[in-house]
Amino acid sequence: MTEQMKAATIRGLYGALWTAGSIFFVTLQMASGDRSARLEESAIAAAAGFCAYMVSRGIAEGLIDSNRGPTPADVGQPRR
Repeated sequence: MTEQMKAATIRGLYGALWTAGSIFFVTLQMASGDRSARLEESAIAAAAGFCAYMVSRGIAEGLIDSNRGPTPADVGQPRR
């Protein structure tokens, strides 16, 4: 795993956790029905949001950054 991929995955994880938490609580507030059904719906929605964010930010950005030439702005590159 390249340094760019590691950095993109960590950034993606932070964003995905924030997004999943937001989706969970908004869905929990808006869902109707008994408590267990609301929790299940909220958890499923949060998991979908987490996976979507990780794929788009963590994996896609990491692959793009890893396959291009290094620049001084990249993680792990010496400053000039």
